[in-house]
Amino acid sequence: MENEIVVIEKRTQDLTKQATSIVISTQDHYEKANEFLRAVKGLQKEIHSTFDPIVEAAHRTHKEATSKRKEHLDPVIGAEGIVKDKMIAYDDKMEAIRREEQRKIDAKAREEEERKRKELASRAEKWAAKGKIAKAEELQEQAEEVEVVAPVIAPKVEKIPGLSYQTNWKFKITDIDKIPREYMTPDEVKLGRMAIAMKGIVKVAGVEFYSEKIAKSRG
Repeated sequence: MENEIVVIEKRTQDLTKQATSIVISTQDHYEKANEFLRAVKGLQKEIHSTFDPIVEAAHRTHKEATSKRKEHLDPVIGAEGIVKDKMIAYDDKMEAIRREEQRKIDAKAREEEERKRKELASRAEKWAAKGKIAKAEELQEQAEEVEVVAPVIAPKVEKIPGLSYQTNWKFKITDIDKIPREYMTPDEVKLGRMAIAMKGIVKVAGVEFYSEKIAKSRG
């Protein structure tokens, strides 16, 4: 096997240079190019017969190894997912409780802020009615500057060393007809089948069907 590989290596080393150096300007050149092509096709068959068994054996070994790995790894990954989901659910629940508490505290702070603002505005009106404009303006300024800051509720779940959460944004399609054109991908597989089957007879807007000539040689 090693000798076969060495022979193949020697025969393939300069093939690209040889192919590049070929010039076809006469019928004789054309026929010699075909002889070179037949030799290349024959060499391809030799390479397949030499390496295909090696590749297939490696593939079988790889397939068996990955199958065994999957057999043992799947329950481990499954257990990890189950516990992570439970931890995320608990963390989300505690965060929802914290946010609700924060909402109530914020609402009370806004109420207190509004109460103080109205109280100062009312006093300003009374002083203004008495002709004490300077005092009224002072109180009005105080009313406008009133700010009651609510305390921030700390997280309900303490951080654990080595554990963190990451937010991944995803999507789901709710109405495919409303998706803008720039987010749509052409069905290239379907277009390829159309090109082969219809050979350019059927037209599709925005698509050009064309043919390419391919040289085929028997080794």
